[in-house]
Amino acid sequence: MDNEELGEILNSICLLHLIFKKNGFKYENFDENTRLTFNHYLTLKILENGEMLAMSEIRNLIGINKKNMTYLTDKLVQNGSIKRVSDMNDRRVINIVITDKGKEYLSEWQKIKTKEIIKIFSSFDDEELKKFYYSIETIKNLFSKIRSK
Repeated sequence: MDNEELGEILNSICLLHLIFKKNGFKYENFDENTRLTFNHYLTLKILENGEMLAMSEIRNLIGINKKNMTYLTDKLVQNGSIKRVSDMNDRRVINIVITDKGKEYLSEWQKIKTKEIIKIFSSFDDEELKKFYYSIETIKNLFSKIRSK
């Protein structure tokens, strides 16, 4: 594949992002009281399986700076979605873990977003939905290879 074709891949990725946003694929807070951002959601999603991770690990996965990660975790601790846990081996490291309330938030968000997706894709037939699913899976698998290199 030549450089021009690789440039087209970049253009397509950027346009795909805009198309998704235009067609309803946006993170929107469904609870007016919590006012969580997409980065809050990503943090909870990363922690969803119950694993305790260092704030720096999550910060690197999301791609935000230390100050923003501190603000983000403060908000999640304040609303009870996560808790901070000191690292017994290194006092400089702060780990975070999702709480039951955080898991409930993710579950509710998923239910609401699933209903929205059903509406968005209601005009697609089964074959189109399968093609879309396999395309997304292919993209996800390719990007996971990039991240691991």
